Amino acid sequence: MRYNERMATRRNYIETSEVSGATDAQVALAEEIIDQYVGVQDKHVKIEYDGEISSILAGNKLIDTSSITQLGPSQNQNYYARCVVEFLTGEHAGTIRLITASNGSDYSITYDGDALANLAVGDIFRVYQLAKFPRRKDQFTRENVYYKTIPRAVKDAVIAQTEFIIEMGDDYFTGNETDAGSESIGNYSYSNASGGSGQQSAAVKMVAPKARALLRGIINRTGRIEV
Repeated sequence: MRYNERMATRRNYIETSEVSGATDAQVALAEEIIDQYVGVQDKHVKIEYDGEISSILAGNKLIDTSSITQLGPSQNQNYYARCVVEFLTGEHAGTIRLITASNGSDYSITYDGDALANLAVGDIFRVYQLAKFPRRKDQFTRENVYYKTIPRAVKDAVIAQTEFIIEMGDDYFTGNETDAGSESIGNYSYSNASGGSGQQSAAVKMVAPKARALLRGIINRTGRIEV
């Protein structure tokens, strides 16, 4: 999958500039690790939406009034903001961009970054929420517009995780140095490889201790969604 330079963090939880000396790749890895660690979350957008380009406006604004459209007046503005659009056909098949706005009144989505050249009417795309945040409770509507936030604890955890990645170095995350230790969170516990769950140990060992502490009120290991 190809991500443009403006969408370097993919999940868009923080800006790379928020961590001194960090690279886009390190922040992207930190966000991915945090998303894996927090378990099942009640995403704001739970379903994938398949669309077809009907027309292209202002370079990076796509209109879908096709027979398969799921955009329309029944949707509040910016419902798909913070989701991603993945192009499935045409010259840009495999390219993914962050959605900055959507508008049901004109059946449109707007993606971040420079306009993709040679997108064509009839190209098929998919829209989905890549990240686990924002959750349903992290958004509200006012005058038919969605407003979404990323929990402060998640932002701070990503910052802590990025700092941890810088401190530990790349080898720590690609080698075998993560296979020791255990952790308990409520009635859920991790154990090391000798205890028969090395994969879980590796996952938890990759998470910064500060990030784990920040996420204690958010982590969900039950697989059930709290409503």
